[in-house]
Amino acid sequence: PPGEASQAPPPPPPTLAPPFGGDLVLSVVIARHGDRAPQTAAPAYAAGDRDSLSHPRPYPIDTSAWPAGYGQLTVLGLAQAVAFGRTLRGRYLTPPRGETPLLAGRFNHAATHVRATDVDRTLSSASGIMIGLYGAADGGTVPVHTVEYSRDALLDGSSRAHCPAFAAAADRVYGTELVAGAIRRSTALLVALPKLTGTPPAAVAAMTTPQLVALLTGLRDLRVCQRAHNVSVPAGVAAWDNILEDVTARVTIAKWDVPGLGGLVGGRILRATARRMRVGVGVAAGAAWATARSGLGGECNALGRDADESGECPRRLTVYVGHDTTVFDVRAALGLPVDVEGGAPYMSHVILELRAAAANGTAAAAGGKNYKAKLAGDSDGDGDGHSSLQAYTVTVLTGSIDRPTVPEAGPFCAGASSCSVADFVAWIDGAVPSNVATACGLSEAAAAGEPGAASAAAADAGNGGGGGGHGADGSTEGAAALAAGAAAGSGAGRGWLAGLQAILLVGGGGAVGLAVGLWARARRTHQGYTVIED
Repeated sequence: PPGEASQAPPPPPPTLAPPFGGDLVLSVVIARHGDRAPQTAAPAYAAGDRDSLSHPRPYPIDTSAWPAGYGQLTVLGLAQAVAFGRTLRGRYLTPPRGETPLLAGRFNHAATHVRATDVDRTLSSASGIMIGLYGAADGGTVPVHTVEYSRDALLDGSSRAHCPAFAAAADRVYGTELVAGAIRRSTALLVALPKLTGTPPAAVAAMTTPQLVALLTGLRDLRVCQRAHNVSVPAGVAAWDNILEDVTARVTIAKWDVPGLGGLVGGRILRATARRMRVGVGVAAGAAWATARSGLGGECNALGRDADESGECPRRLTVYVGHDTTVFDVRAALGLPVDVEGGAPYMSHVILELRAAAANGTAAAAGGKNYKAKLAGDSDGDGDGHSSLQAYTVTVLTGSIDRPTVPEAGPFCAGASSCSVADFVAWIDGAVPSNVATACGLSEAAAAGEPGAASAAAADAGNGGGGGGHGADGSTEGAAALAAGAAAGSGAGRGWLAGLQAILLVGGGGAVGLAVGLWARARRTHQGYTVIED
């Protein structure tokens, strides 16, 4: 029955055999922060000074549960981050079954790179993950990089500032039956909102759908925080929890499940990941262009080169810590459903692991320089050519603090969770615009001003780049790609997506409306909803 699956205990974590038995070369981890205090929007039933902090409806935080203030990481959240770090430790420092560790026992600047948004709870979570990974003493020394939040297109790709095209599409889907229709039919909830939120009935009645969504999701956010800390509420408040969860799920799906837009919101991270994989393969294969960047004396570790926004530097482990929207962006970019077990619970994560095929390691040990030259695609054996991405595999894994980390299949590997890096990078090239910022609707100047934009463009133009040209640039070519994809039988899914994306990027408002209409008919079925009705 709908909803029953969410009540069942999570399955035990499987024993994961490495794809083809190969050694890990690198890993990219994208995670949400841990448990936090409520945000400032509040219900009317909260006692206390409602005029504090110059906010119209601030929630007077119970300092026994949230002593650090609004939106801050809690002690529970830090414990969750440390626990996730220990999971990574068991995978990368002390792996089972005699596997070769990805990392040394202590932090090394050239091997581990950590990046978070410029928000207290993500910065603190990143530090907690490192403490769990390397231990309290060593983990506390790991630097956490960031950029000013208003400029953070890498980890905040779906914001209005960084992707106006996505924002415009999201605004339109608010008017669909999935969101607006369901909310408007819930007359009992609308009647209860004034009492729950302190908003006058006339103001609630006059609200637009986006305003109602903001009010409902803000209330849901508070209830999540209250439940995590067993905060008591007046009788009848908890009765609305299921409906609030349902509204939030509908909004998430409406915004992130529109076909063709995932490559915009999460495209920057995927392109950076593609660069990391090409450089990682180059280092593993001994290619001179890649090895010149690695090590403490390499060009990527010179003074002022620590930030590595573009992903062009060799790192064995890269950890990005952001928000639920960051995880939604990445899942949407990978073609994965965004609403999984309540969206993106605390410490939700997507992990992309790069491994060498088992035969590679054996042959490289036996054949030395000549075999490494073969992997590098370098016929004369001097090790300065490009590496063979076919000789390595990528696996996508997902999980959260409540769900074990397991492989997840998707279109990025033609319906599997693992495939060759060549196929994975080729899929990224087909699903993500070559210049995400301009495809999102930013000006050339704004796109060039994003952190890491110049080095990313240089990397894509030479060794270690994420790939070459990208698909159709005009609506006619997009329509042709759509038709060609539809005629390709079993391969129609990818062609359909590429063509629709091309139309989306150039077609303006009418194209967005077309995309939303197609999406509304073809949307995946999501089980477990509470029907929003009286």
